[in-house]
Amino acid sequence: MKAEDLYDGIGTMDEDLLERSERNAEKKKKVRRIRPRMAALIAAAALLLVGGIALMTYGVLHNRSNDPADEENGKKQGQFLLAGAVLPKLGKEPRMENYPDTEKGMLQFREAHKQWKEEKEALMTAIEEYGEDKAYGAVEQFTLRSLKTMLSGRNGENSAYSPINIYLLLGMLAESTDGASREQILSLAGAESIEDIRARSKALWNALYFNSDDEKLVLGASVWLDAKAKNVYNEETLARLASDYYASSFAGEMGSAEYNKEFRGWFNKMTDGMLKDRVEELELNDDTIIALATTICFINQWANPFDESDTTEEVFHAATGDVKAEFMHETAVGLYCRGERFTAVYKYLRNSRMWMILPDEGVSVDEILDDPELEKLLDYRKDNMTEAMIHLGVPKFDVVGDTDLLETLPKLGVTDIFNLNADFSPLLNGSGSFVSEAKHSARVQIDEKGVKAAAFAEVQLSRGIVPTPDGELYITLDRPFLFLVTGLGETPLFAGVVEKP
Repeated sequence: MKAEDLYDGIGTMDEDLLERSERNAEKKKKVRRIRPRMAALIAAAALLLVGGIALMTYGVLHNRSNDPADEENGKKQGQFLLAGAVLPKLGKEPRMENYPDTEKGMLQFREAHKQWKEEKEALMTAIEEYGEDKAYGAVEQFTLRSLKTMLSGRNGENSAYSPINIYLLLGMLAESTDGASREQILSLAGAESIEDIRARSKALWNALYFNSDDEKLVLGASVWLDAKAKNVYNEETLARLASDYYASSFAGEMGSAEYNKEFRGWFNKMTDGMLKDRVEELELNDDTIIALATTICFINQWANPFDESDTTEEVFHAATGDVKAEFMHETAVGLYCRGERFTAVYKYLRNSRMWMILPDEGVSVDEILDDPELEKLLDYRKDNMTEAMIHLGVPKFDVVGDTDLLETLPKLGVTDIFNLNADFSPLLNGSGSFVSEAKHSARVQIDEKGVKAAAFAEVQLSRGIVPTPDGELYITLDRPFLFLVTGLGETPLFAGVVEKP
């Protein structure tokens, strides 16, 4: 593969941003540019592919503050950044408090919010054209199918995972595979074809994204290449990963301390450092030929925050024994759902909601993880719900979960990618590639103000031998319970079990 082909294939560039990048480089080196810009870029790409790691471009990113490929963070990670993802443009939602308290300030706010709304509606076009029910429903079905596999076997420990984070990684894997390998992934994702999951993944990304001063749902994706590899990567697939899955591409020496530092740095930036301990354990191995990664960072405030003065210390009845915890309380008219073995309530966030599902006395969380009645929650309809004055008590918690996807995905029907039956021909030239590492971590925190959560998933490919009622409801979540954080269209963003706060 030629350097020019790789450059052309994996991303287009924002001209203004490129010019700023060049001006900065000229100022630093104090050398006047004497060659045409395209020739300089092609030369840089050629140097990169023969082992001299150089910045090709900061990519097209529109002020995404926690994306390391934007202009500011690109300066820090530019040594290995090959091409940034071409992300849709959507600024932060304007807030009235950021404008002067005058008639002119009000007019400025209205105009800014009108423009923002138009940008958001443009992003929604993709999912409207694809079909909202079809897109959201696919992630819901994946969640219901995976809950028990992902959250059982906790041994009394807390657990969490992000269905949407793993689902978007499945899309990247489907794009990178063919044959039986692809069919298994498409089956798990509930997709009819590669074109189907491609359009669905892009539509979901656009519809779910939001980012403001104190609220965000930012999705990320990246591809990590071996700079020494020649004639290995299929540039058409890399281009597809960039355009339809918004994946930035990086290149460096696999296994080197510098490249691993950048690898971990990307995860930390994309998850606001919430999973720093888990990220520190990540590294690109010497025999890795390519790695794929997805992330999610979620921060949202309660629509009606808990009053801190109502927070009290109480007893939580964990399976391993009683523990003290800080319980938040509120009383308000709301809706709840009663199943045969559980009671579920939800609390609104500004752009989503959190479901809290309490098993009945004598029923364990594991017994309801595959309960068909959970679908009522994700199919949110008023006829499934009962209105009442709800007296809610919920402990503050900080739940972290780790999942070895090498173990869980085969249980869900995806097996071939983990052995020499794997078909990664759309992504890599040659044979004998397989997924040698697949990890997922998620963290969810709640307090009186709201919810903060993050997750990442990563896979590494290697070559060689595969290693071996009406009225009132009183509900206090003072024993192990299940939770779901859902976004637009009730799309499951995070799910977990609180065994002990």
